[in-house]
Amino acid sequence: METTQKYYPDPHAKYILQLISLPLVLILIAAIRYILIIVPATIVNCICLLLLLISFLCIFILLPLWFRNTSYTITEQDIISVTGIFIHREKRMRLRALQCSTIIQTPFCQYTGMIFLPLHAYGGTMLLLFLKKQDAAELCIRFADLFYPTTQEEPHAP
Repeated sequence: METTQKYYPDPHAKYILQLISLPLVLILIAAIRYILIIVPATIVNCICLLLLLISFLCIFILLPLWFRNTSYTITEQDIISVTGIFIHREKRMRLRALQCSTIIQTPFCQYTGMIFLPLHAYGGTMLLLFLKKQDAAELCIRFADLFYPTTQEEPHAP
């Protein structure tokens, strides 16, 4: 087994988030125009334009930067999560502190990249977001080996 393995978010998840974001923003703009009918049109137009600019900033700049800067490294002793856009945040968890892991998969996760792996340990939880299906399965097997070592023999009843 390799001592250090690095994992990255699935780029399909970025594409899905970008694809879904624009229609949601357009629906939100339509709702704002409908709800704020008594507000002057110039103010509503400014609000809608500002919302559209913010969404384009998120879709085309911030989201790709987050996906590019995010990585998960598994060493012999630690799980290291590096995330962030402009300010990088590194979070470490000891493998020996890991209590359990679960895998959360959305429908069509092999196409969307929407697989999440929350790791529960003493004092907190670390989320591994948007993993590839094979990476998540590999990590679950690796963590299962930690929880249930194969070298340990189970006691037999007399």
